[in-house]
Amino acid sequence: MKTKFLLTALLLVAALLVKGQQTVKSPAQPDSIIKLIPIQTANNTIYAYTIGGKLVTREDVAVRLKAYAPSAVFYDQFKNNQTWSYVSVGVSGVASIASVIAFYNSSGHTVATMGVAHNNSAGYIFAGVATAFVGSAIVNWAEGLRHFKKSVKAYNRRFESE
Repeated sequence: MKTKFLLTALLLVAALLVKGQQTVKSPAQPDSIIKLIPIQTANNTIYAYTIGGKLVTREDVAVRLKAYAPSAVFYDQFKNNQTWSYVSVGVSGVASIASVIAFYNSSGHTVATMGVAHNNSAGYIFAGVATAFVGSAIVNWAEGLRHFKKSVKAYNRRFESE
């Protein structure tokens, strides 16, 4: 039993040593590839961008992405989705306020309405609109994040496939 375990371990170590001897030369220029690194804090994780091992701001990354045409297309789609996400959140807030006002106005300004029928259809419509725009904001945000990742991949692909 010990012999089989020892031979298996020896074979695995030998395979790792052979694999370690192979050198892979990448045409990528490490000083230009954009990488996303997580930084763990006490309560949450923050993500930072590095180019060539140096921390850069999101604005620096945006400038590089906009300067390269294939990544600029995806970056523009990201900005478009981001804008519509903010618009959707704003419209959702306005529709929520309109819903509260409509419910308040249709209640006849009374707290207890036992046995009294009120038409709350306007409030329901505004509540539905608010919910729809919250969903729209979430979808736009997720699609924008997907386009940003595509933009970074398109930028980095330039250095990897030479």
